[in-house]
Amino acid sequence: MYDDWDLLSIFANRTRRDILKALCDESSYALNISRQMRISSQAVNKQIDILEAMGIISPTLMQSKIGPARKIYEPTGFSTIIIDYARSFMDIKRLNIEYIEHDAKNTDKMLQDLKNINDEISELDKKRSELVSRKDSIIRMLKEKASMMTGFHRNIINTYIETMDARLTASYYGIPEPMVKKLIDEFSNIE
Repeated sequence: MYDDWDLLSIFANRTRRDILKALCDESSYALNISRQMRISSQAVNKQIDILEAMGIISPTLMQSKIGPARKIYEPTGFSTIIIDYARSFMDIKRLNIEYIEHDAKNTDKMLQDLKNINDEISELDKKRSELVSRKDSIIRMLKEKASMMTGFHRNIINTYIETMDARLTASYYGIPEPMVKKLIDEFSNIE
């Protein structure tokens, strides 16, 4: 089972990135990618298996005029990946991209729309950065308060602080959710 942190390894590998970029330009089969990139078909197949397992690409069988059907690969699972790396916490989120067709046909209009979208994204990024900074400050203060608790209880509270999810925290530590909620109540009453 993969989680969002595993996505970093996908994009950290240059060969996988190059394969993915090639497939974003044009769907293709493994042997063709191997020829274009001038690397062994074994190397390409290995990377394709990883990309497919992560849901980043998917195959479609295409009949060939001269031989058996071939797997044609195309990119899927498009998303925005957000990584927060702060003093008090780390987090990663993968947000799926829902595609909306643009209705403009005029190149100047599309270029202006693209500029406006980029400007709006920049403003959202600035606001997000401010919010992450505030979140980091609050988490840091809460973790300082949690440091007054014993080791195991402190770890449970710190995990809850990072996830804000009692069920997930209970599952992570293999303890009943009511126990986590009781510790949260005790934590809330620490002066």
